[in-house]
Amino acid sequence: MRREIEWVEQRTRRYWYEDGLGELAIGCVVLLVGLLFLVEGLAPTGLLPDHFSSLGLIVLVFGGSWLANRVVATLKARLTYPRTGYVAYRRPTARRRILTGVAAGALGALVAGVLRAAPAALAWIPLLQGLLIAAFLLYLAHTLGLA
Repeated sequence: MRREIEWVEQRTRRYWYEDGLGELAIGCVVLLVGLLFLVEGLAPTGLLPDHFSSLGLIVLVFGGSWLANRVVATLKARLTYPRTGYVAYRRPTARRRILTGVAAGALGALVAGVLRAAPAALAWIPLLQGLLIAAFLLYLAHTLGLA
């Protein structure tokens, strides 16, 4: 019985990704990040302020993700839910949100400490990003019950 309930929960979570709106929104955020780097690369030296891409990247990732969430929710309410019905997902508990925040802060502090202690570790940033994205995708696949 427990396995059947888990299967239904996973199917419900998988349904969120059926229309592809979330993927399109994240693709738009990544496209904006690419445009930011293109502008920085094509701009003449001295035209843009120092750390332009560093600050712009933070604004685009966090602001773009927030905006993408809003747009996806609005589009799902307008396009997807009327055709198939509404599914109410469980809200994360306050305890889980706090633990996630603490874990993210600790991981960020660890990475900052390693990069500060060993400047040569800056070459590892693409590796760390790739591992972080891979871990997230594996967690998502496990949560959704994908093979």
